[in-house]
Order: sequence, then structure tokens, then C-alpha cells
Amino acid sequence: AYSDGLPIPSGYLFLPYPNDTTKYILFRDSLAFNGLYYPAYSINYSIINMTKDGGLGAVDSMQKFNVAFQDTLNWSMAACRHANGRDWWIVSIKDSSDIAFKMLFTINGMTNVTTQKLNVPLAWGNGVQMIFSSDGTKFAYSTYSVTNPDSSYILTFDFDRCSGIFVTHNPVFVNRGYIWGLAFSPNSQFVYACTSDKLYQLDLNTYNLDTIATYDG
Repeated sequence: AYSDGLPIPSGYLFLPYPNDTTKYILFRDSLAFNGLYYPAYSINYSIINMTKDGGLGAVDSMQKFNVAFQDTLNWSMAACRHANGRDWWIVSIKDSSDIAFKMLFTINGMTNVTTQKLNVPLAWGNGVQMIFSSDGTKFAYSTYSVTNPDSSYILTFDFDRCSGIFVTHNPVFVNRGYIWGLAFSPNSQFVYACTSDKLYQLDLNTYNLDTIATYDG
């Protein structure tokens, strides 16, 4: 147990339960020390019933701790709607690899888990935010460079919400900066990435990377 909460960036996902307006589902990473660092070893979930506790909601005692998926994973996960508008795609990256796990959550639970090799720089002990664009058609995450100290790659993809297939674009290298967070613009054209002292804008139409803010404090 962790007195200050689970110390994983983007290690939680709250999602509406498919076809049930009275329930939500909470997905969370589970981590353990491997002798060098703390990878996640499973994605667990709890079902929250909003009809309980006077409408404030409570975790169903029979659905408090469930294992959705087990493997050695990087921190963080991301989700977007399936093209059917009902189900959810949930994505995580295997530790020390470029393999994406793609989990489909439906009214029947976690019905399908597939993998895809992304052919990008490996993510080793990564703890950085993964994101989908608001329309679910694009996906991004970052990983630090193992050959260039204090440098990172921004990795971007197109995503097919029907098939769950990623199409990889060229990784963008950020020299001298560890990427901590990512965000898409509302129109999905730009990815914003921050290091400890810089904010970058990546134009996905041209793949130009511009520094748009610098912290001098």
C-alpha cells in the first residue's frame, strides 16, 4: 500500500461502463520493484455502482479487485472509444519493448487482448503520459533515448478505432530534454510536449517541432 496514493503518472482510468449508465469502471496499474526500478505488472479494475451510497456511488464488494491483464508493463495507459461508440480500447506498452497491448472492454468485460509491434525506440522503465486525441484517431507517447543522455523521442500514430491497428509515423527526437507530459490540440493537428524547462509544439501535418515556451525560473 502507498500512503500518498499510487505513484504512477497516468496510472488510472475512469470510464463509463458500456451500455450501463449506473456504473463506472476504474482501471489502475499495479507495480512492484524488480531490483532496478518499478514496472507495472498488471492492470486491475474495480466496478463502481452509482446507485449505492445515496447516489454518490460505491465499489461493488464483489467487483473490488479484478485483474484485467497481466504482463510486465510501462507505467501509464490510455483509452478511447471503439468506433461503435459503446466499447473501449485500452492501450498499454510492454516494458523494455515497443509492443503495444490493446485491450477491448465491452459489456462482457475484457473480451480481447492483442499485441502489435510498433517499430519505434524501446520504452524501458518509462513513466510518461500516453494519450489519444479527443476523436480517438491519433495516439502518442514518449520514451527517453538510451544512447543520448537526457533526450527523448515523441512517438505518434494514427489509430483505427474499428480494428485497433496503429500506423506509426517517424519518431521525433528531442535533444536534451526528458519529456514528462503530452497533450493533443482539440483539432488533433498538434501534439504539445513538456520537459522540465521547455514546451514544444509538434505539427502532425509537417512534423516540425517548435519550442513555444521556455521556463527560466
